[in-house]
Amino acid sequence: MTASGVVGLITLGLIVPLAATASADSVAQNTNAAVGTRPMMGFNNWASFQCGAQSRLDGTNAGYSFQQFMEDQGAAMKSLGLVDAGYTNVTVDDCWMAPRNSAGYLHGATNWGSSSQPGFDYELNNYSNYLHGLGELAGLYNTSGETTCQGVASGSQGHQQADANSYAYWGIDSLKLDNCGAVNGATPRQLFTSMAQALNTATTSNPRKVLFNESAPAGLSNASPAKYSTMDWVRTLGQTWRIGPDISLSAASGNGWNFRPAYYEEGAYQSFIDTVQLARYMAPGTTNDPDQLLIGDNGLTVQEERSQFALWR
Repeated sequence: MTASGVVGLITLGLIVPLAATASADSVAQNTNAAVGTRPMMGFNNWASFQCGAQSRLDGTNAGYSFQQFMEDQGAAMKSLGLVDAGYTNVTVDDCWMAPRNSAGYLHGATNWGSSSQPGFDYELNNYSNYLHGLGELAGLYNTSGETTCQGVASGSQGHQQADANSYAYWGIDSLKLDNCGAVNGATPRQLFTSMAQALNTATTSNPRKVLFNESAPAGLSNASPAKYSTMDWVRTLGQTWRIGPDISLSAASGNGWNFRPAYYEEGAYQSFIDTVQLARYMAPGTTNDPDQLLIGDNGLTVQEERSQFALWR
């Protein structure tokens, strides 16, 4: 586990519905997944670490795998009392997977991104079992197209049912499905619908359901009518959805709190504004996702960190 990894553990993936007394959204569903009335909270490695290999607390990295790094974050969450406080989801983002094998199946990467350090087990059963043993939930990342946003040839397009079957077999609890790499004119609606249906089929007789976190309408401007019409179909497929670009602390911007550059990143305040504009879709069990807390990333002031935590809470 990295020294900064402990700080990054209080990353919160989703915003709690502002209207706590609202009734559940009768339109939204989640392929029969029982996910409760609260959004998932926990740790995601992307905002702080992305695909970069890390070191143990003692500074060594020989033989230290991506899987061990994520397991260490889960162990720290448990030991710090965060699990008891409701931070139970551990989601590993892009680069955990390798290009598909010759049979077209998804599996863990041998190496960690472009580094020579070990990655994940070929099959992820031991990984999810470890997290479940801590009272936590195992989350995975993939994308709706053929390649992930980091260019790994393991996206779900054309493999939705095989992937959903793998998630169910591995005991995965949540899927963060990004929106990169689509080919042959496939639309986000088509691709996300295919995955939702595949998750439903894979978990029909399985008591462990897979929460479906859709990366839509994330890529659409708040000024675009399409952002709001997209919500009509997004809500029929899952119970949580990304509402804007990746939240980030940009050194180039000089302002981690309030910035919106030309590329796919934005500051904490802008992410909150994106959420407010879709507030009417929030209710117990149905949640806007404004992306992660940036507490401890050393780009916000203490006052800004407290503000973000209060707004997300």
